[in-house]
This record gives sequence, structure tokens and C-alpha cells, in this order.
Amino acid sequence: MQLQKGNLVTTAFHDKRTVHLLSTNQIMGTAEDGRPLVLSDYNKYMGGVDKLDQQLSYYPVGRPGKKWWRYIVWHIINTAVYNAFIIWNKSAHNFPILKTYDHMMFRCDIADGLIYGFCTRKLPGQKATRLQAIPEGTIKHHVPRVFVNGNFIGGGDDVVAKDGSGELKKLLN
Repeated sequence: MQLQKGNLVTTAFHDKRTVHLLSTNQIMGTAEDGRPLVLSDYNKYMGGVDKLDQQLSYYPVGRPGKKWWRYIVWHIINTAVYNAFIIWNKSAHNFPILKTYDHMMFRCDIADGLIYGFCTRKLPGQKATRLQAIPEGTIKHHVPRVFVNGNFIGGGDDVVAKDGSGELKKLLN
């Protein structure tokens, strides 16, 4: 069953169960297989939505709770991180990277970058209640993790240093 008012098309279709669709980008009608056009187009182009949902399910962020808005905020942050990963993968890099630099490694590098300089720890000889910032230089800042021939050689700063010293050229040959 399909109804149209202006450019809004509402569709109810029963296959194994009833599916309800609402579209502003479709006309009423049925495809060659007997399904409504809106359902055929949805099935044809839904891959991006399903892939995003699949990737976000691998690394859930946030915790369930009574406050519904937190779920929305964490979902937006999670989606933004995945979109950043896609953009980073498609952008040009002027240093060698591991072909298997995956979503998890990207998330770990984001966490390392956010923690760098903001992490706290108890310094020796001080009370447990007093926390100090970790001195700069004690944590290596490395985004991304770079591998050559399957061996980890460091992060972006390490690659630049090895390139300047000529060691990177030796590793690549």
C-alpha cells in the first residue's frame, strides 16, 4: 500500500513482515520484482548506513544509562571518529603507513593524542591525593603507527626523525 501527498510518499509492504517506509525522494510505483520503488532504492543504496552501523558496533563508546541524551552524544562522537578515520584513509600521506592501519589503531592513536600532556599520575615521594601532570617527553606522541615490512618503527615523529637521519631509506630498501 502506498500513499502520496505532495512529495511525501508513505509505503507499507509485507514480505516476511511488514515494512513501513517514508520518503521525500521517490515516486509511487513498483519495481520489476513487485516491491515498491522506495524499498528497491533503499535496498540498493543502504550499504553505507549498514557499514557505518557495523563499524560502530565493533567499538561501542559510552555506557547505557537512564539519561537518553548521553546515548545520542556518544553516538555522534562515535560517528565523528569513524568519519575522521574514513577521511584520514582517503587523504594523501607524505610518509609510509601500514596497509592494515585499521579503525582500532586509529582510535588508539586518537586516545594517545588526547591523553598526551593531560594524563596525571602520582609522583614519587608525594601524597596519594596530590596528582601532577606527566612531564612532557615521557609519553611519545605518535599518530599514526608506522610499520615497514611488518616491523613497527614508531609514530609520525619517529618517521620524520628516521627520514632526516637516512635510516628510513635503509629500512625501505
